[in-house]
Amino acid sequence: MDRSESAESAESRRRRAEESGQGQLFRFWDELSPAEKEALLEQLEMLEPRELREHCQRAREAYVRESSAPQRLDDRMQPVPPEFLGSVRHSGTGELERWEREGFHQIAQNKVAVLLLAGGQGTRLGVTYPKGMYS
Repeated sequence: MDRSESAESAESRRRRAEESGQGQLFRFWDELSPAEKEALLEQLEMLEPRELREHCQRAREAYVRESSAPQRLDDRMQPVPPEFLGSVRHSGTGELERWEREGFHQIAQNKVAVLLLAGGQGTRLGVTYPKGMYS
């Protein structure tokens, strides 16, 4: 992709993100290197911000319709219990294969939720990799 196509793609993606209330995805755009910008655009290609926002909105509305539900979903949010956390970096091949099989099984059963964590590159932590990999 040449520079003008990249700029057009970036502007188009930025506009779509802002229209969907996700403009923060481009908050640090000017600070990214060309390779980082291209990587971000590739990641955003896989997302449809408007559909994701609408899906989350429908889920919130369905939750609030329950008579026992508090008005804010945030009021019920809890950290994931430690026994449900794992680390790819600290797990053996057998355990990773078991997780993959279980993941596919849960997907087939429609029992999977998506937890999307926004973050950064971990520069404030003094590392060169995404902070999701920090241990």
